[in-house]
Amino acid sequence: MSKSNNSSDSKQAVEEIIELPFDGERYIPGMGGRIAAEHLARYAFATQFIRGKAVLDIASGEGYGTAIMAEKAKNIIGMDLAANAIAYAKRKYAKIRNVQFEVGDLAHLPFDTDTFDVIVCFETVEHVDDPIAAINELQRVLKSNGLLIISTPNKENYSNRFNYDNPYHLKELAFSEFQDALNNTFKHTKLFGQFSGASSHVVEIDGHGEWKMPNNDFKMTYADVPKWTERFDGVTATPMYFLAICSNTIIDLKIQYYGFFDASDWQVIDDEFLLRKTQNDLSACANDRQEQDALLEAANQALHSHKVEISSLRSSLQIAQEEHAKLANAFETTRLENETRLARINRLSDTLDSLREQLHNVHSSTTWRLAIRLTSIIRRTPFLTGAAKFLAGLIAPRG
Repeated sequence: MSKSNNSSDSKQAVEEIIELPFDGERYIPGMGGRIAAEHLARYAFATQFIRGKAVLDIASGEGYGTAIMAEKAKNIIGMDLAANAIAYAKRKYAKIRNVQFEVGDLAHLPFDTDTFDVIVCFETVEHVDDPIAAINELQRVLKSNGLLIISTPNKENYSNRFNYDNPYHLKELAFSEFQDALNNTFKHTKLFGQFSGASSHVVEIDGHGEWKMPNNDFKMTYADVPKWTERFDGVTATPMYFLAICSNTIIDLKIQYYGFFDASDWQVIDDEFLLRKTQNDLSACANDRQEQDALLEAANQALHSHKVEISSLRSSLQIAQEEHAKLANAFETTRLENETRLARINRLSDTLDSLREQLHNVHSSTTWRLAIRLTSIIRRTPFLTGAAKFLAGLIAPRG
């Protein structure tokens, strides 16, 4: 059963499925870290209730959880909406005789009513549009005396606390919503919390300085947490995940609580050191930022000075532009006056040329030559000179 109705997985033949992608939608063995511990602890918890039972594992994904429970179940079906995940699981776990993998949708389970003794549904109902309808569908295919073992994230701690939005979750539930949905569907419900936090373990190692992890159940003891961490007795803690065992018959079971520890998994420590490095880097960045802020303040002051200078230059430029405009107007006036004068000079020059031409014509005429000769004769003859003066006096206008 895929954890999302929007899964992009496509149907592929079994032989084509080599590896499933680490896309964040499902846990894949080998991922390590806290996510591995959380998933494996849930399945370890579920195995105590399935011995000799007919079991359905909803959202079986890669198939590892179904394979874990197959060791104690009579028979088990792993169901997932993603066809490629089912094809992969069929190939990888083909040698397990009591396991079957099928494609199916939680909204419409392909099974008859009262089919399974135990149904395991971990971290799935938050991936569907209607979690309550999904729980009712699980109750339908569960036998009247069967058990539903179900988990979902605590909305307050998983998302709200860290302002985290899982893109594959369609409807996360608060504790009251989860509790009411189960109580309204089943007559009996036991609620559990799953916590994730720091852990450390002391074991005996061999002469090579190593510890070979046993295949059998490995029991851990727990220290008095409030005593050794200076916390007050009676301290309360809210879980990261809610788990529940539901049934329509009285749940009279001796329940064992499980923790998960993998000594070969360094992912959590790697993440812690990465976090430390990140914090150191952030501290260095903070120091760098202080220096950058100081440089920025100096730059702002310099910028302010430049702005004042630019403002002064703009004022000077405006004055210069106004003076330039005045000079341009004066130049244009002078230019027009010069054009007028030049036109007048041209007209006078044309008149002078015309007069010169007329004078030349006069000088070139026979009358002018005769007049010149006559004048010369008159000047040489005293009698004629006197007569000319007399005639000139008679002709001259009188005032």
